[in-house]
Amino acid sequence: MKSYCYTSIPTFFLLSVIVITSGITRATSDDSQWLAAEAKALRETGWWSNYRRRVGDHCKWPGIRCKAGSVVEIDLSGHGLIGSITPQIGALSKLRYLNLSLNSLTGELPSSIGNLTQLAVLDVSHNYIHSIPLAIQKMENLVSLNFSMNSLSGKLPSSIGNLTQLAVLDVSHNYIHSIPLAIQKMENL
Repeated sequence: MKSYCYTSIPTFFLLSVIVITSGITRATSDDSQWLAAEAKALRETGWWSNYRRRVGDHCKWPGIRCKAGSVVEIDLSGHGLIGSITPQIGALSKLRYLNLSLNSLTGELPSSIGNLTQLAVLDVSHNYIHSIPLAIQKMENLVSLNFSMNSLSGKLPSSIGNLTQLAVLDVSHNYIHSIPLAIQKMENL
């Protein structure tokens, strides 16, 4: 059986360049409602509960990188997050990079994750995630997907095979007994 752990420093660097140089449109005053909704979605995750009163601008919160006022990167690796990933994460439609690795996140990814159609990198490794929603197939710009060291079991969703840009897929150290043929035949892996 083919191995599905393809991470390396050069690949990570390339993905970082893709995320940083991607074209994100400039926010205008017409986008103020959108930006307020984005900040609200971030607050509702509970991950920044200590910061919402101290610093009003969500772009200055730890682990967040914005471009033109909109969140394009979240890196909360090793921040001691517990509980599940809330559906509000799906409201961050301009997000290109999401790293929630090395935490204690449990349960399943919310189906709203499929709304993150601009996402290029998703890393939820070293958590206790037990399932991947079918909605992941909508994330057509995904280049790197890391689910290593979680609680995935059974068969991976064949919908991952629809992610034609995917170059890195790491599902090592889980309880997966079957990789669908659609994933085995992916050309970029």
